Amino acid sequence: MEVQEQLRTPQVDVRATAQLAQAYARSLGVHAARALGTESNPSLKWISPRGVWLSLAVAPERKLSEAEESELEALLTEGAGRPAPTRIVTAEQSTPWDHESAAIISRTTNGGVDESHLAVAPDPDGEYRSTLNAAFDVFRKAWPEGAVEFSTLIRSVIVLRDTELTASHDQLFGTVFSGAAYITSVPLAYELLLHECGHHSMFLRVWRNDLVENPGTLVSHPLRHDPRPISGTLHAAYSLWRMWYGMSRWCDRPDLNPPPEAFEIRDRDFQRLHQTLETLRDNAVWTPEGKRLFDNLSAGVLT
Repeated sequence: MEVQEQLRTPQVDVRATAQLAQAYARSLGVHAARALGTESNPSLKWISPRGVWLSLAVAPERKLSEAEESELEALLTEGAGRPAPTRIVTAEQSTPWDHESAAIISRTTNGGVDESHLAVAPDPDGEYRSTLNAAFDVFRKAWPEGAVEFSTLIRSVIVLRDTELTASHDQLFGTVFSGAAYITSVPLAYELLLHECGHHSMFLRVWRNDLVENPGTLVSHPLRHDPRPISGTLHAAYSLWRMWYGMSRWCDRPDLNPPPEAFEIRDRDFQRLHQTLETLRDNAVWTPEGKRLFDNLSAGVLT
């Protein structure tokens, strides 16, 4: 599959995804080089979430400190090699940057003021880690291409205590946040991985592509009942498609022993996807590229 065709479908082509991710990293590398006053690195393959944050969020607001410049230079050097394996982050294995990331997402989801609303969860018995690893195993077996995409795009899964929130942030690209409430069963954890990888995949699709002509039009959809922009509703539809499709792949594999909860989640996500696509059909004004993506999302869902 060509890269341009990958942008028009929610399906995963491993080679096209890798090319798209590398092009995105190099684009981020231009921002980083500008912040450092250096030439961008044409061999850059990936940038850690910390590097993304320094390049996209910090540098446009102020000059980086000497320590931050040194750190960013090291991260760019690291990004010329193989991507780091995906980390499962709980309090026992956390770094200062993990806690800063939780504070950032807390500000983002709590009106921009409260950095303590969300915090990295402890996992003294290893239950969250065990459940997420089991969900990764399902992912690899049920939808191998999707699992490769996850490993390509996601560097950290940070478990948050005392919340049902799940989140991704374009300025923290590569980090998935999950409330501990979503890691109480393997089907829920698998749905979480599908959901947030879907958002990262969609970040790549809107990076250089305008998909709707009316992105600010406000509508409601099943994932967010408060009015949200059409652009965010398209993000939700894309992630819901990934959730439904990935769960269907598991449910269609009796050899993988999908439990009743997996079928319940699949059916629920299909209904939510259908409703969200109806909202988009009735309200979105599409660009040509956006219409192609919408048609592919709708195939087999809207009649």
